Amino acid sequence: MSNMPGVATYEGQQTNIPRPFSYRGTTTLKNGMVLCFDSDSAAADHTATGTYTAAEQAEAARQSWVENPSASNYNNPAGIVVNAPSAGITANASGDTPVQLLPFVPGGIMQESKPYVEISVGIGDLLGVAPGRMYLSKWTCGPCLGICRTAATGTAAAPAVVQADLGRFTPTDEQMAGKVIRESIHAGNYDASAAGFTETAVSVGAGTSNFSVDATQDHILATSAANDNDGIETQRDITPFNLTANDPCFGRFKFQLADVDETELWCGLADTGTTLVTSGDDDRVGFHKVGTGTTLESICEEGGTETDEDLETAVADATDYECIFFWDGIGTVYFWVNGTSGGSSGATDITANIPQTVGLGLSFGILNSAAGAETAKFYMAQAFQHN
Repeated sequence: MSNMPGVATYEGQQTNIPRPFSYRGTTTLKNGMVLCFDSDSAAADHTATGTYTAAEQAEAARQSWVENPSASNYNNPAGIVVNAPSAGITANASGDTPVQLLPFVPGGIMQESKPYVEISVGIGDLLGVAPGRMYLSKWTCGPCLGICRTAATGTAAAPAVVQADLGRFTPTDEQMAGKVIRESIHAGNYDASAAGFTETAVSVGAGTSNFSVDATQDHILATSAANDNDGIETQRDITPFNLTANDPCFGRFKFQLADVDETELWCGLADTGTTLVTSGDDDRVGFHKVGTGTTLESICEEGGTETDEDLETAVADATDYECIFFWDGIGTVYFWVNGTSGGSSGATDITANIPQTVGLGLSFGILNSAAGAETAKFYMAQAFQHN
């Protein structure tokens, strides 16, 4: 029987029995690594085999194929690599490598589990998938997968083993207290007139830019006034997020622009300010669509010094974009657009100018880059961090 609060187990649900899987990737697999179920088997991806056949798609549907953790599969963790030789399991050139995993089972645990971590963790810390990394980390996204029973200090160069109860469970408020920060902005909670939000309209002429909530509460609609450089932005008043070492952070944003090449956009985490779209901010991490053209870029900025990478060069009108970033707590911020690492441009992950000196809060907004009223739909802005 599990000693994990809120998790019940029974005789037929023991998970400490390895199961065979087929690995679709190129990493040399070591004991303690985490793999997720293949979530995009219907399309060409990073594997050596290219586009999957109908038979291969059927095999993936049977949940026997696994791949490296990413923004497209973090909700579908498979298990922990076990029984690998000391040198690891070298991936086959065919992109179909046999591997044994201790599976994560909803409501079940793996007794005496010893996963590896690349950061410092303490007793009671919650564990989860780290998109872009190969080992468990502090829980920020997807299902919660475990709770630490010992402390450990790992690094990217030397992952450390930690004693933990592993399973797939919903943590209690008590387990999250003082550890997990969760904030979101969406149509269901947005009220600019209420405490908790700072809304700033930019108007260089007649007219008023504004936000409004869709009647179906599907999205928040940003509408600019009709002059060049009119715009609107909003930010949560609290700034609890900070991309410091050993404190991984996950951000997720979804938007749609009506007229891409005449609209500048910002969404992400930023220091408190009222010029996030008009002139940026000294400390921020997130996504920026330049005013003219169709390029979406990733941004990390600290103290006014910025690093950015082009993610998408052909953002389209009236098209949904889901943008995710993950700070690994080690030294890298990873970015995805619609589940693709680095966007369609394959942009490099960012390791410089990570904002670590001030608190950051959720924010988003638009600005005209030509005369004429513009609109944007913001479906969500979310951030989660485990301290």
